[in-house]
Amino acid sequence: MEKVIDITAKRDGFRRAGMVHSEQTRTYPLGQFTKEQLKQLQSEPMLVVAIRNKDDNSGQQTGTVDELNKKILQLEGDVQILVTQEADARKQLAEQTAELEDTRQKLTELASELTTERGQSSAMASELEGERQKVADLTAQLEAATKKGK
Repeated sequence: MEKVIDITAKRDGFRRAGMVHSEQTRTYPLGQFTKEQLKQLQSEPMLVVAIRNKDDNSGQQTGTVDELNKKILQLEGDVQILVTQEADARKQLAEQTAELEDTRQKLTELASELTTERGQSSAMASELEGERQKVADLTAQLEAATKKGK
């Protein structure tokens, strides 16, 4: 039985094994290619390659291969969209993480300032209490002196 090879490129005009390949499935006699060329074709991710018997429903298989190729192209497009969306999401995450770190730094600085101000307030409160005590003492002395002077 004569063997043939069906080749479909994922991108029209893609070159491999010394020839240009199309997005439309093309069928060639298997003997047209050397063993090395067949290895190149079968290992190339940009090509969909199927080896079959020439008499095995070639029209039906070609249609099926074309349909599968279209689905592959559609899925590759979907993957590209997802990859782009993932990159955008990672960029947004990085920006938000940087913003969060800035906010944390500001909060740390504000907490430090608040602690310092609380310490100063506490010292001032102690100083104020001392001054009140002095005023109370002086007031008592003034009252005592006023009573003596009368």
